[in-house]
Amino acid sequence: MIGIKTYGVHIPLFRLSSKEAAGFYGKKATSSEKAVAGFDEDSLSMAVNASLKAVKSSVESIGLIQWATTTPAYFEKSGAVTMAQVLNMKDSVRTNISGGSMRASTESFLLAKNFAEAERKDALVAFSDTRAGKGNSLIEAESGDGAVSFVIGEGEEVLAELVGSVSYSDEQLTQWRSVNHPFTEAWEDRFQQTVFLERIEHTVTRLLNEHKLEPNDIHHVVIAGPTMRMQTLAAKTLKLSSEQLTGQAAQTMIGHTGVAHPFMMFASCLENAASNEWILVVNEGDGCDALLFKTTKELDKMTAAPVKEALSEKRLISYSDYVNWKQLLPIEEGRRPQQPRLSAPAYRRANDQSLPFVGSKCLSCETPYLPAQRVCITCHSLDGMEPYSFRGKRGYIATFTIDYLAFSKASPTILCVIDFEGGGRILAELADADQEKVEIGSEVTWSFRRMYERDGVQNYYWKAILKRGQGHV
Repeated sequence: MIGIKTYGVHIPLFRLSSKEAAGFYGKKATSSEKAVAGFDEDSLSMAVNASLKAVKSSVESIGLIQWATTTPAYFEKSGAVTMAQVLNMKDSVRTNISGGSMRASTESFLLAKNFAEAERKDALVAFSDTRAGKGNSLIEAESGDGAVSFVIGEGEEVLAELVGSVSYSDEQLTQWRSVNHPFTEAWEDRFQQTVFLERIEHTVTRLLNEHKLEPNDIHHVVIAGPTMRMQTLAAKTLKLSSEQLTGQAAQTMIGHTGVAHPFMMFASCLENAASNEWILVVNEGDGCDALLFKTTKELDKMTAAPVKEALSEKRLISYSDYVNWKQLLPIEEGRRPQQPRLSAPAYRRANDQSLPFVGSKCLSCETPYLPAQRVCITCHSLDGMEPYSFRGKRGYIATFTIDYLAFSKASPTILCVIDFEGGGRILAELADADQEKVEIGSEVTWSFRRMYERDGVQNYYWKAILKRGQGHV
């Protein structure tokens, strides 16, 4: 049996309420929220953090990394290769990135499933987006940020099996974003709605007929479309009940997460489903894909609820923070020297340690170091070190300082000295934290972040975040 073995999600801590955004333009709105990536998060960093939760500790069985996004950090440089380095995978792993359409996610899932079936190896498939719409637009109001990753492979531990799929390609001008334009555009609502409903009905009908199923036979349905209203109309067209749309509820809390959206809702469905149930995932964009899943008995053993856990904490932000972080307005960054562009030779020397968060450990006395060292300060041995991963290690704040002078899009900057459980110490920036909740002794975990961008070159590293329940998810 080939299907989904594990999954992980990354939903940013920050939320923008629809009332806050509408109020900026003097309008009223319903009570909903959208997840907003922090100023130091992008599609790649979110995909990495979701993938870290999906692969857990072992990456030996993974032969492919397939990443789907319409908002990559680079148009000519593969983020999937960066993900492989961060996850500390073998250099023989295959990597691929897809984009250009909302269907990139379902297409990528099918590619990963075909790879797992043909090669008899696991595939890691990740979906993430940080889309932006014009101010005061429906796309801005409903688009959120997030990432979700799945490990697809063969085995008895499969949570849900892909039973069948139908794809339908249809060339129409309904929604687009050109290379030189920062915002997603859409045609007039009535035309877009007509095309959307035709695509959905055509694709779903074909899939259900192939498997001799009726709409009321499906236990859980995910419909990913341009707007929440169109998704509701599609459910009525397909004669689905509100009880079947179990995955859609999370959308009012995080928004439409681009290519991640259908599988973010699917992950939410898994947390509400039982064994031996049908789950239908419908994803529209330049046509339509419909994927039919059947859950297994392994799902009943799953105790974790990644989506619910990620939604358990949040911090509301202002609309001014939102436009600043999304770089929708030119903002004075402070009159300080700019960070230098990342040096390619220095990056080559360090990226096998800095990206996967690997240091060294003394073979004689087992003292760990980050960054890696040649000389042990405990037993003074020389060149007697082995690689040692600090990823996933618990850390505790030994001391910290709050800096109001350093420029940051989310001032103040909190710098901490972190002591690792088992040894090792590092100076690190604390991300996403409420400064009132930071205390000496607070436990931290680690999040992959974008440190800064200069001259089109991105610089990524790790930041500490407070453990869930102490001010951060």
